[in-house]
Amino acid sequence: MKALTNLYYLLFIVLTLSCKGEVSDSNDSSLMLENRVLNNVVDTMTLKRGFFEKELLTNGKLSAINKVDISFAVSGKIENIFLKNGDFVQKNDVIASLCNRESRIKLLQARERLNKAELDFFNELIGYGYGSDTTNVPKELLDVLKIKTGLNSVKNDLKIAEDNLSNHNLRAPFSGKIANMSAREHEFTSQNFCSIIDDREFEVNFFILETDLKDVKLGLPISVVPFANSSLRFDGILTQINPSINEKGQILCMASVKNSAGVLVDGMNVRVIVKNRLADRLTVPKSAVVMRDNLHVIFTLNLSTSKAEWVYVNILDSNIDYHMIEPNSERSAKLSLGDIIITSGNMNLAHGSNVIIKQ
Repeated sequence: MKALTNLYYLLFIVLTLSCKGEVSDSNDSSLMLENRVLNNVVDTMTLKRGFFEKELLTNGKLSAINKVDISFAVSGKIENIFLKNGDFVQKNDVIASLCNRESRIKLLQARERLNKAELDFFNELIGYGYGSDTTNVPKELLDVLKIKTGLNSVKNDLKIAEDNLSNHNLRAPFSGKIANMSAREHEFTSQNFCSIIDDREFEVNFFILETDLKDVKLGLPISVVPFANSSLRFDGILTQINPSINEKGQILCMASVKNSAGVLVDGMNVRVIVKNRLADRLTVPKSAVVMRDNLHVIFTLNLSTSKAEWVYVNILDSNIDYHMIEPNSERSAKLSLGDIIITSGNMNLAHGSNVIIKQ
């Protein structure tokens, strides 16, 4: 019986010590939570009315404003290719040339025929009592003699021979970069030899939904962000809105954008941001808005108590960096110009939390 009593006594001591340990752990957790709440360091801003950049996001594709496929005007065997894909070429620079031996011979023959025709022409003039000076020769007689000696015809043949020889050189119609060249030396010419792309300025083509048409107009600023490098952004202007809606309920828009960094490429896929500036709006950084009770909340700072106070808000619109907000009237929320808004360190805040403004 005594042994049973001792066993109960030992069990009581063990349970008592265990409960004390749990109380100690609970106290430690409460202390850690209190310390965390007491040491919330935050960034702040002053609430004021200003511009909100309403942004319409869509995808688009770049195309060079100046781009042309070029080819030789005559057929033949390619003798020299002086440039390659990606090379920059100035206007009228020779890109490639054809074998021109036959054309040079034809040009020499045309010049010889011209010399003979001119000699025959002046002999005819002498026969009519005139010399090499045709100033006083009647126009009617000059026309007859040019036809009789074939002078006009030979001059036309010479011009054709000169143009034909010149066409054996492929020249750049404007300054730009060589693209899409696949021909090789000693091959015969094909339909398209290469393309010339002026990559200093691009046109971006993109579609918007007809429901967004009210938010866009000519002259609005746009930004282009390449999918290949989202850290880059290029500014442009909306230049065209096609007055037709396709079967998908979309409207084609076009904008021009400068290739200021030299990294944009013809055919590149990009993200397009159409911007419409709205005045007199309440805006806060996206980081200022958090969720509480499945509703949007911002925290204001009461400077007299150094405590955070939450305010329910409605998000009216958003862009990449900011929300346009208003107080949630259904929650009787209020905001005043000049309120101090907490913009960081707010993820774990509660109503009445003590905060310290980051220095």
